[in-house]
Amino acid sequence: MKPEFIALAKSPESLPKPSLVEVAFVGRSNVGKSSLINTLVGQKIARSSATPGRTQGLCFFKVSPRLIFVDFPGYGYAKVSKTDRLKWGVLAEDYFTHRLTLRGTVWIYDLRRDPDELDEQMREWLASHGKPFLVALTKIDTLKRSEWAARKNFVLKTLDLSEDGSVLFSSKTKEGEKVLWRKMNEEFS
Repeated sequence: MKPEFIALAKSPESLPKPSLVEVAFVGRSNVGKSSLINTLVGQKIARSSATPGRTQGLCFFKVSPRLIFVDFPGYGYAKVSKTDRLKWGVLAEDYFTHRLTLRGTVWIYDLRRDPDELDEQMREWLASHGKPFLVALTKIDTLKRSEWAARKNFVLKTLDLSEDGSVLFSSKTKEGEKVLWRKMNEEFS
């Protein structure tokens, strides 16, 4: 099946009718959410850009006869108004609280970044909704392979995350693609 765009939801009222299993993708602006999604499906369906804040709502993509990916706007730096950020917060809260078809979330995290207060808030927010989540530690291709383990351990320890729930990932080299698919199948079934 060829992946297809289903909808862009900018408010709880504009969410598409629940139908298939959904996996949400969240992360900071410019961490490679769209690139990761495109790598997983093997073609460019999600818009990626060097400019943070391109995703302007929840983007729904049907990626198989039984699965929908939901691409969230990035948190942190993005050239959007405070009003839009508040609207995204309301939409995200509504989606995570009421969407029965949501099976889990992939939190995309740039391995090069040191965790900060926003990342702590994201971890707490994801944990508070009681749904499983995985952490895809991205942009590993920009680091030496010998640095991966130390950076991964630092990020996981700082954010109090488990090793089992994390995957090293590169959209450029496709490192971690099969592992992430396997973990999503195991954790989100």
